[in-house]
Parts: sequence; structure tokens; C-alpha cells
Amino acid sequence: MLRGVRLGLTMAGALVAAMTATADTNILTSPGWVVAGAVDSGPNPQSINVVVDGQPVGSFTELKVFFNFDGTNLQQVFSLKGEGTIQPILPPPLVPGGAMQLTSYRDCDEGLVPPVAITDLAFQTSQNPNSPLKASGWLSNFDSLQSTDLQMRFNPPRTNEVAVDIRYKLTTTREICVDKTLDNEQDELRVAQMQANYTSPEIYQNNRIRYTRIEDKVCDGFGNCSTTKDSFCADLDNVVGYLYGSPRHLADYTVAFVHTNSLPQNTPTLAIDFRSPGRRWIWPQAYVVPTQDPTEANVTVWGNWDGVHNSYQEGRKLVRVRVGLIARDPKKPSCDEKKKPAS
Repeated sequence: MLRGVRLGLTMAGALVAAMTATADTNILTSPGWVVAGAVDSGPNPQSINVVVDGQPVGSFTELKVFFNFDGTNLQQVFSLKGEGTIQPILPPPLVPGGAMQLTSYRDCDEGLVPPVAITDLAFQTSQNPNSPLKASGWLSNFDSLQSTDLQMRFNPPRTNEVAVDIRYKLTTTREICVDKTLDNEQDELRVAQMQANYTSPEIYQNNRIRYTRIEDKVCDGFGNCSTTKDSFCADLDNVVGYLYGSPRHLADYTVAFVHTNSLPQNTPTLAIDFRSPGRRWIWPQAYVVPTQDPTEANVTVWGNWDGVHNSYQEGRKLVRVRVGLIARDPKKPSCDEKKKPAS
């Protein structure tokens, strides 16, 4: 059905242009959820073609998702931008912080390609205020990758946590070569990633990365193995370039980009749950570019898929992705071990 409505949107160009306005436009209203079309004021806006209950409603460069807490308190909980940025937003007094993006990879000729963007979304409304908000759609990086089976499920949020479950299969639209020269740095295919600002120990949105790894594995002669796990944290003081010299694969699903307290600004902790590819194929990594601009997202945290091949023919499946994108209240987590700070 989505392919048909894409054609309908193309043919109804005048209608789309009329509905794409500078002011926010409510395009979905239900007892639990409201979705508004808006204008992305960033440097590289991309349009999302939107359908609600089977009817085209317009094209917007940003979609704002609201939830009606207790039936009386409508608060924005997500921003979706066509260029691929997904920003979770916790209700006040928290302020918006970092954002998330989906899959990108390192091309042998072009280097790190942009993350896939959201090109189409079709929403279904529900009269149950406690039901999740569901959408299906398309993704593309406008060059080498696309997905026609995107599924997004926005779970009814709590005041201290919002989450969306995302699933899709990426296929190649041309022959691609994946640059494997950064295998040791775990920077070949970023399944999903988080970005936020870290300017100094006094000025930041997020300041710690945390994941759980396998500390030890012991096997007997009969193939029975036992493992011990520990939570491993790394702070960003004096970090330039890659954070981890030798990261280990995930022992559970989550990589967290932590904000340890409500200062210097009350921005949330971000986290990604990596469900597919499986956690044993995901290595966490981060990259820091020094900045003096507190508005610049200079830290990127991702999960690298270690199973990516060197080359893929046109029309082949690259990867099947399932991730949960989560924002939580700032909180200092427990850490069994911490990476020694950079000198």
C-alpha cells in the first residue's frame, strides 16, 4: 500500500506543497498520541512523505510525536527528522539533549556514508489511549542502501523514560565495498548511533559510556561453559579520537551514553538496545572531536557489526536490524570497572 501512496503523493504535488508549511500541522490525533508535521531548520532537511490511516496527509521535514500523559498532559516525546535524526525527549523539567541515527557504513571509495534517512511513514491511529503508536515506512541513504519494510513502535512512555522499537532490513541499491581497514577500531558498519555534546567536565550533555562485557569464560572438557560479566564505564575527560583501543563484544543488549547527574543541564541518558544483529556480533565504540561549542554534537557512540562482509552485489541483503532507542532520567550508574582516564 505504501508504494501506491508514494505515487499518489507525487501526483498531488500542489496539495503537498500547500500542506508543507512553516507552522506545525497536526496530522494525527488520537486519545493517546498526536503527531505534528513541522519544518526542520537544520542544514540538510529531507522530506518525509506521510500517510495516516491510508490517506496521504503531506510531506514534512520534521515530525513531532506527542503523548497524552494521564489523558490531560500532552508532552512531546520524540522528534523525527527526514535526514535521519531521531531525538527522544523526556517531559519537563528535562531539556532536549542528544539524538540518535540509524545505520551507516564505511565505503571503500567514499569513506563513512551518511546514516539512512526516513523517506516515508504510514501511521495507524488507535482509540485506545494505552496502545503504542505504530508506523511503517521506507529508509534510504539516497545512494547505496534502502529499506522498504521499516517498522516503528512507540511505546507508551513514562515520565522518566521514552522508547521506540525499530526494525528494518537494508538491501543494496548498487554494488558496494565495505572498508575493513578500521576493523581493529570497530568502525566498519555502525548499526545505530548516538550523538551528544561533551565540551569539558563542566559543560556537556552526556559524559559517560557504559556497556556490559564478558570478563571471563571457563569451559570444561565436555563443552559446558560458565561466564562472568562486568559493567564497563568510560568517561570522556581528555578523550580525542576513538574511545576504546580494544573493546569487547556486548554481554547484554545495551550501550548507554550516560548523563550522570542533572548538571550542568538536565539532559537525558541515551541508550540503544541491540537485538539484531545479536549482541555477540556487536562491539561498542565512540569517537570524540574536541570542541568549544556547547551546541555541537561532537561525540558519536555506536555499535559496530563485526559480521559485515567486504562486498555486496546490487539487490542483496546487507543487514537485518532491530534496535530499541531509549531516553532515561540522568542517573549515575554502577560500574564494575572504569577505563582509565586519558592523560
